[in-house]
Amino acid sequence: MQASGLDRIRVSSLCTALLLVGGAGCTRTLSVNAHVPNPLGLADARERAEWSYDLTIWIKDNKGPSGLASTYSQAGTPRPDRDHGYLLPAWVEPRQFPQSVLMRAAPDELRFDVALVSEWRELVSLRNYRVELRDDRGLLAAPDDLWNHADTHRDYETTYQVWKNFQTVRVHDGQVSGTYQMWAPEHQWVSERIYRGRGTVVFRGSSILRPDTRSLTLTLTSKARILRFTWIFG
Repeated sequence: MQASGLDRIRVSSLCTALLLVGGAGCTRTLSVNAHVPNPLGLADARERAEWSYDLTIWIKDNKGPSGLASTYSQAGTPRPDRDHGYLLPAWVEPRQFPQSVLMRAAPDELRFDVALVSEWRELVSLRNYRVELRDDRGLLAAPDDLWNHADTHRDYETTYQVWKNFQTVRVHDGQVSGTYQMWAPEHQWVSERIYRGRGTVVFRGSSILRPDTRSLTLTLTSKARILRFTWIFG
């Protein structure tokens, strides 16, 4: 019998959620889920290799440029009547910050490999999160072990030019008049440091994962946001 799409997610199909985060001074709840088999029911190694228990929440970087654009690599201001390459459209994809968790199951133990990315250093350290695991029965568990690896960072600098309609004018010449939209370039700069942190969370006990468990939800709670990852078994 062929399994349905809800029942099978191949390793190459990473479950993702695209979320836009806005506002300040508030806690946002971001979540993602996937339908996968209960790992205790996968005894064959080849069958286990077909499944991915990796979940990712994507958070858009609102500082970086994105949208329809035109490419230009030479110095100076391009002239549309001369630089034909300037007229070719392009699409600038927004930068995304992935928040990923990989679940690994073993007898009487669950390990979650966590990778966090943010422009704020405190948001990539597991030490700054309250970590909880809840199953479909409502059983709540705290980690038995939590390791936070050293974080890294990378600096990004982006310069881009925006053409803005800054004025609309009407010109009268005798009996003839015309209305024109006046455009001018505006240069903008974005400089930011992006942090990346990794860690591992371990839960132990025979009741953490059972053959009849129908779902597990790992929740990471900080002052700025709540990250919720749910595996639905079926």
